[in-house]
Amino acid sequence: MSDSKWRKLLTLLHESELNLPACIVKWIDWPVPVLMATPSAADLHPPRGFLDSLEFGPFALGSIEWMEFPDVVPTEPRKRNLLLGPDVPIDDRYHGRCGAQQVDRAIAALVMKGQFPLERRDTGLRIIGHCHRIAPERVG
Repeated sequence: MSDSKWRKLLTLLHESELNLPACIVKWIDWPVPVLMATPSAADLHPPRGFLDSLEFGPFALGSIEWMEFPDVVPTEPRKRNLLLGPDVPIDDRYHGRCGAQQVDRAIAALVMKGQFPLERRDTGLRIIGHCHRIAPERVG
């Protein structure tokens, strides 16, 4: 997804005033998804394609492979900066000290305003920035 499309999506979520305090980001060049505070409109630096995060500093919007808004996130902000391992639910990591996000309302707002590559998963809403393509098999 382009920098301007990510900026549009994040601005739209911010303007919708939804309860979405945290998100999971997977970068193209980093193998492990990370849990971080949801970026606000103030974190965007137009016209540059960067986002400033408290947890990881500035990073290019175009480097986001996907961003996910989990249904459930930790209620303690300092616990949000977390490298996520494979297939361990967030609420299991924090022993129930979690709160719900307004994921279904976010989906409704995004569907109404624009065309974004959304994927509703069992654990939350995922927005796809880049799809991996499988190379065709070589013959001969």
